[in-house]
Amino acid sequence: MAYQYGKVQDPNVLTQTIISNIQKITQQTSEIQSIVNKLGTQQDTTELRQQLQQKQQNVNHLAKETDRCVKQFGSLPVTTEQRQRKIQKDRFINDFSNALANFQKTQRQAAQKEKAFVARVRAESRVSVSNHQ
Repeated sequence: MAYQYGKVQDPNVLTQTIISNIQKITQQTSEIQSIVNKLGTQQDTTELRQQLQQKQQNVNHLAKETDRCVKQFGSLPVTTEQRQRKIQKDRFINDFSNALANFQKTQRQAAQKEKAFVARVRAESRVSVSNHQ
């Protein structure tokens, strides 16, 4: 095990953390997509929007932690396993990038639906204000 900045850097622990985090990002992105599909429908509620926000924050936190772990993994001391580690790191980066790309696509969809929702609410409030005058 290597020590750096007072932290134990066990390649196996880092590997498991990275794999687990990528799986969590992928899973939560699917859950976010499910929520996004409900936005603007009769299932759209304040609680649903809060759930969306919480899941997005969770994924952002996981992404930061995963990025840190991938960097740590890449900076481990050179050993006989270096070639294996490089292949593993490249796979991590690829999987992580794909997971983040899916998350970002889903976030853009959520933002578009939120914009449409706000525009609809504004339009409805203008109509109700003009009807009451």
